[in-house]
Amino acid sequence: MRDIVVSDLDDTLVASNGDPIQPILDELLEKEADGYAIVIVSGRQLDRFDETKQWLADNGLNVLDEDIHLSDFPPGPNASREFKLYKAQLLLDAGDVIDEWFENDPDTIIALQDLGIEVKDAASYRAKRATDAPTYMRRAAEVGLKYWADGKAGDGLRPATVREARAMARGQVSDDKWVRVAAWVARHRGDWEGVPQNSDPSRDDFPGAGAVAAYLWGVDPTINGQADKVIAFAQRATGVRVDARALDIVIRRAEAVGTDAHERVQRFLAIWEGRTDADPAWTADNDLLPVTHPRRAK
Repeated sequence: MRDIVVSDLDDTLVASNGDPIQPILDELLEKEADGYAIVIVSGRQLDRFDETKQWLADNGLNVLDEDIHLSDFPPGPNASREFKLYKAQLLLDAGDVIDEWFENDPDTIIALQDLGIEVKDAASYRAKRATDAPTYMRRAAEVGLKYWADGKAGDGLRPATVREARAMARGQVSDDKWVRVAAWVARHRGDWEGVPQNSDPSRDDFPGAGAVAAYLWGVDPTINGQADKVIAFAQRATGVRVDARALDIVIRRAEAVGTDAHERVQRFLAIWEGRTDADPAWTADNDLLPVTHPRRAK
């Protein structure tokens, strides 16, 4: 008997372009870390087994070969659903305890529920968790909090950073924080990238204050490419495609004159996006707008 979590693949865990659907992947990674076995049951044809196995490994999932169930049923309009129901019954008969099953097809969801299985509609779940902190950021925040508790964060750390890191470790990040994450990482990535004390965990003087700060903002400074990954996720979470360095400058300008950084960022974003609530008299940061923007400072 095993405790398992089951997931479909296409349009549930894997997007049409081959990228992972992050909220579902994050949930599976969390369940795996908690000791659940991950089982794949998909209508994808069996001749794609090697490709599927490699994709799962590339995205951090340790799925046994015998837990990757791809269809050997003849193609047909209901073949995928019939295969999944067949495999579901085999899993139940084997005594496996299915904690949850991720699926995107409405008819399959209903049929699985009729078997007494707790099914999560992948589309609804993605929408619910769209702005949750992904697992890699939660774990980074947890590490940062441990180093902070050990007194390795330096003297300049703000209490708000620790408070927000605690929330991030629980998966909770506000829209305002997402905007500031993109700007902060863009500004400070040079504090750890190429700095051995803050990027090489084998050193006796690791971590320096710069590494601890990176962790607290959701970046593992020991992993190449994490800064870009975090910035990209933050921008997706808010729907904001503004250059993170431009946002950083807006925040620094506000801090320099002692005004509310959040309010200034929101003014800038309203102008950038051409929203109806954009202040027509506000020009302080228009030099940071794209050169083709109608309100770009000349």
